Amino acid sequence: MGRRFICDYCDKSFPDNPINRRNHLKGVQHQQARKLHYDKFLDPKEKLIIEKAKKPCITFRNSGTCTYGPLCKYSHITIEEIRILEEKSSKIIIVLFIYQNLDAELLASSYLNHLTSELNIDNQINILESKLISRRDKQSNSGSTQQFHIPEGIQLLYLPPSLSLH
Repeated sequence: MGRRFICDYCDKSFPDNPINRRNHLKGVQHQQARKLHYDKFLDPKEKLIIEKAKKPCITFRNSGTCTYGPLCKYSHITIEEIRILEEKSSKIIIVLFIYQNLDAELLASSYLNHLTSELNIDNQINILESKLISRRDKQSNSGSTQQFHIPEGIQLLYLPPSLSLH
């Protein structure tokens, strides 16, 4: 019995050879299934940018439905959905700014100190290291551990093996 290629996106299997694999990966069904899978993981900001770049779908605007559904090359997003995505993206940006710029704040303060005073580089490095160590000690003492969660509504069953958390 020969080897079989199993596509996680399409839930199909077929004999594994270069021609069959290439034909499947270039196929419309596989491209659509792959796009639908990765669209689930888009951040609100990315989704907003993508949807704003598209023209509005005339069929969806007139009838409320489109035969292509989420795979339509035109936008099906309403003004209310745009507002919701903008709110979500602004909240995410604020949270990311707070968490990611803790060390950037330390670097900026040390850079400003270097510009305003005549301290040498070794002293600046020592000051920065001591600030980082004290901040990490505070974080470790607070007991905060970073946990990763699968977004709501997504089950491990629907994730491809490369994205599962096992």
